[in-house]
Amino acid sequence: MVRRQYGHYISNIGDNDIEYIPDNSFSGNKKLRLLRLKNNPIKSVEKNAFRGLPNLNDLSYALLLL
Repeated sequence: MVRRQYGHYISNIGDNDIEYIPDNSFSGNKKLRLLRLKNNPIKSVEKNAFRGLPNLNDLSYALLLL
């Protein structure tokens, strides 16, 4: 889910059961500026998982369980 807050496009998908982030996972969200992935049991992130996010300037991934 992407929502607009204070003029920024934010996606908070923390606290889910995400274990794998494949290539181009977020490529349809070109306006996304902040992505929160905290508290997910992520085991693998592909090299181009965040490709296609020209405006992404904040990636929050604290406490990932790699």
